[in-house]
Amino acid sequence: MLAAFLSLLPEKANILDFGCGAGRNALYLARLGHEVTVSDLSRKALTICETRAKAEGLRVEVCAYTQGKIDANNGTFDAILAWSVLDHMTLHEMRSVVREFSRVAREGAVLLCSFDPEEDPRYFDCPFEVLGDGTFRYVGGKWNGMLFRRYRKEEITDSLKDSWVVLDFWGPDPTQSKIVLCKKA
Repeated sequence: MLAAFLSLLPEKANILDFGCGAGRNALYLARLGHEVTVSDLSRKALTICETRAKAEGLRVEVCAYTQGKIDANNGTFDAILAWSVLDHMTLHEMRSVVREFSRVAREGAVLLCSFDPEEDPRYFDCPFEVLGDGTFRYVGGKWNGMLFRRYRKEEITDSLKDSWVVLDFWGPDPTQSKIVLCKKA
């Protein structure tokens, strides 16, 4: 799916890596010559990403995400990558972020997102409570405070349908990650 995503990008694409973590994907894309902007709720993760980029002589821009808004102008990005991040939000939050993706994406932009497996055993070894929409909120252990929602294919495609055309959807088995490739409608 990554090859398909890359094949749809213009040369030197302006890419948002939303939920970049320590920057594995952002740095890979920057090494390919793309202009990469990173965003993450964790300031520590952003610092690690920036430090790693500088060590390799790469440049990444940092974009704030606060109060449900991505700090970027309308139509800024050619592509958005959201790898294993949308499933760590409630359904309402995820849909809000997808609307923000649409706002900051250029016409014809590409979106690649992934969702952890519904039956990922890592997420069942800590105590949790289930919120009203079915999202897990961990109340102890190594995941304390983290959200995890076990998205079904229908919820994902329904959340994307207003602004994004699904080009490919992979992950037929609940023990596998779901990977979705979209183009802005």
